[in-house]
Amino acid sequence: MKIYGIDHGDKRCGISSANEILRISVPKDTVEKENLLNYLQNEKINSSDTLVFGMPLSMSGRYSTQTYNVINEALKIKDILKCKVFLVDERLTSKILFNQVKGKVNSKKVKNKKDQNSSSLILSTYLSNPNSGIELINKEVYKIELKDQNILIYDIAIENLSTECDLFINDPWIFWYYFNKGFKSTNKLEDIKVEYNTIVKNSNIELLNELKAKSIINL
Repeated sequence: MKIYGIDHGDKRCGISSANEILRISVPKDTVEKENLLNYLQNEKINSSDTLVFGMPLSMSGRYSTQTYNVINEALKIKDILKCKVFLVDERLTSKILFNQVKGKVNSKKVKNKKDQNSSSLILSTYLSNPNSGIELINKEVYKIELKDQNILIYDIAIENLSTECDLFINDPWIFWYYFNKGFKSTNKLEDIKVEYNTIVKNSNIELLNELKAKSIINL
């Protein structure tokens, strides 16, 4: 099994790799974004392999348009190569790496290798703690008619929302699903109200203690 780390940028992608046995991340290559799929196909990535993408978040930890773009590309690659894909919070990776080598090596060399080094740090984070990675998996999309107002959707993908709802979404795929349809969501409790008429959630998710509702729909 091959394990690759990917720092997916707007123009270029840094790539690192690790041996399954030693599990040590090593910077490998930098490719143009549009060539990433071809590169991975040439590396013969398949269903037995794992890709670890850095997931860009805002400094406050919120999902963003950039988050969507990376998830969207990761899903396309996953669909074609049939490999496992994990997402790791990549905040501050570039800054951490630059600070680690600042004053030790030529800064121009640091910048030239920034993408590769960032991907290596992303992969190292996952290898040292696999729980830091969120596996990118397509979720079930439910059909449910919601006519009430003041509703919170809690980490559930619902087809054709018929009313305005607040969306509290932690799962990257569900965030991608709603963003793709033009819906805004949040993964921060301070962005939503405390009380709702109805909360729609998955039965295996514990309801946040801070939230209250007149009714709860478990799917």
